[in-house]
Amino acid sequence: MLRIALVGRSKEANVWVGQYFYYHYKFQHKRLSDPLEHFIKQSHSYLTGRYRGKVYRWERKLEIYDFIYKIEPEIWVKYMEWRLEKQQKSCVVSDVRYINELEYLRDKLGFTIIRVQSQSKKLANISKSLGHESAPDFTTTVKADYTMMWDTNNRDQARVSIAQILEQINQKS
Repeated sequence: MLRIALVGRSKEANVWVGQYFYYHYKFQHKRLSDPLEHFIKQSHSYLTGRYRGKVYRWERKLEIYDFIYKIEPEIWVKYMEWRLEKQQKSCVVSDVRYINELEYLRDKLGFTIIRVQSQSKKLANISKSLGHESAPDFTTTVKADYTMMWDTNNRDQARVSIAQILEQINQKS
């Protein structure tokens, strides 16, 4: 069972790679923010009686994530650990946002780290420009097990990189 964490400045690239693992290699695509999404949807439907539609924009969800993180920095990774206890399938996590989350996933849960370098400037600096402290600056300096390039105009290159990385991981194990 493989466990892979994706890090990179472009959320668009990380999500695309995570979805690729999901659709083509049958990995579970998990996010550290999944419990927050669930909580927001449940509390919103309870308070308003509405069960459909977007509750908050992503910027607001990011603020809530950061607020809870400041209270308990390991809350999201410990919840992920709990979710993975009985899981039999390989999984990929595409929204690692803090260095301690990355270290916890790598050191305590045995995740392989893949840095996704993107040519896309679309989402690369968006959280930083909004003034969020969680802008993933660590992604360029942290030691990753593998590095791959992702380009919106050349996704075939990303597909080949993913296949090569999985082949190398399988050879090591």
